[in-house]
Amino acid sequence: MAFSMPSNSGKSRFTIDIAAHVALVHKKKVLIISNEMSEDKMKLCLITTIINNKAIQELHGVHLSKTEGELLEFKFRADDPKNVETDEEGFIIRKPKEKQGDFVKRLTKESEEFRKTIEITDWANKEIKNSIYFINITDHTNDELQKVIMNYYYKEQIEYVFYDTLKTD
Repeated sequence: MAFSMPSNSGKSRFTIDIAAHVALVHKKKVLIISNEMSEDKMKLCLITTIINNKAIQELHGVHLSKTEGELLEFKFRADDPKNVETDEEGFIIRKPKEKQGDFVKRLTKESEEFRKTIEITDWANKEIKNSIYFINITDHTNDELQKVIMNYYYKEQIEYVFYDTLKTD
């Protein structure tokens, strides 16, 4: 299948959503090849999908809604906003000069939303292992791309390949 959309309309997110569904719900091995998004960005998109996708929520058992921006910016709501300093949206504010590790410990104590996110990512790490493979290829020929796909097919027994984004040249 091929899907086309204008720039910045969600092609990569759509691709990750389908790939995650195939891998996690249908238990098939998938390869996601990107020539635009880095592996880190693709993984952040995947975690966002795993947290928010209703069918995948049924698998991990946690019903939560978090945006990619909230995850990236480490924004989590307080269980009791009266006991901790929060911004106008109810997100816990990191104290000046607070180390990341200390902030994480505080979030663990003060935010159910954070604890649920950790629970989901722990589940995802177990489920994704050996089921979803990412590679980023920017400059390649069709023959090189075919070699990469065949290598994953024989080495990892992948069943589906997702290619984001097809360049006409």
